[in-house]
Amino acid sequence: MTEEKYQLSYGCGVNSTAILALIKQGKLSYPNLRIVFADTGAEKPSTYCYLKFMQTKFNIEVVKSPLGNLYDYSEKYNMIPVRHPRWCTQKFKIAPQQKWREDNNYTDCTMILGFCYGEERRIKDQSAIYPLIELELDRESCKRIIRDVGWDVPDRSGCYICPFQRKLGWIATQKNNPELFDKVVALEAKSKYSYDKELKLKDWLKNDMVTDRITPLDEYLGEHCLCVD
Repeated sequence: MTEEKYQLSYGCGVNSTAILALIKQGKLSYPNLRIVFADTGAEKPSTYCYLKFMQTKFNIEVVKSPLGNLYDYSEKYNMIPVRHPRWCTQKFKIAPQQKWREDNNYTDCTMILGFCYGEERRIKDQSAIYPLIELELDRESCKRIIRDVGWDVPDRSGCYICPFQRKLGWIATQKNNPELFDKVVALEAKSKYSYDKELKLKDWLKNDMVTDRITPLDEYLGEHCLCVD
């Protein structure tokens, strides 16, 4: 009989963290579970902070692409990540995890993916399992579960050069991480594409700097630093 194996693709976001919270509560259990985080080298500072915190709770293995850092790779080829095709996800998230499975004799494992209830449209891999959907847990339910185990709810995960960021996300980067924002602006200037359909970032944001909804990074880290228990 083949031994069951499971891999959780952990992204440091709300959904996959909720799965870990359910495991901590004893409401989910998987034999031979390996938790893997694919580090693009261009994650947001808050993501790295939360990852460090979660590594005090679980054995989370970090994998990286042999192509190096996503930002450096994009700069080398004078481009920015784009929505279609999502080459960055394939090269810097999916491929490193595939190689990890090959190297660790886990190619026959069952993948656990953190799509929440209401995101059924995202399902492409029918061989994976989606516990949040099975339990009918939407995003707000996931946040509640995370708080129930005594953890802070993580910031929205993703790279600081991600094209799927909302405008408020870009404004937050400009306010809290100006040095990273300047790097993104420099990268965009070298690319034939832009993050907005028509405007470059600075022009897109200049008339919409509504920052009262954004917690300053030093305040967030000062009150809710997740790098320590």
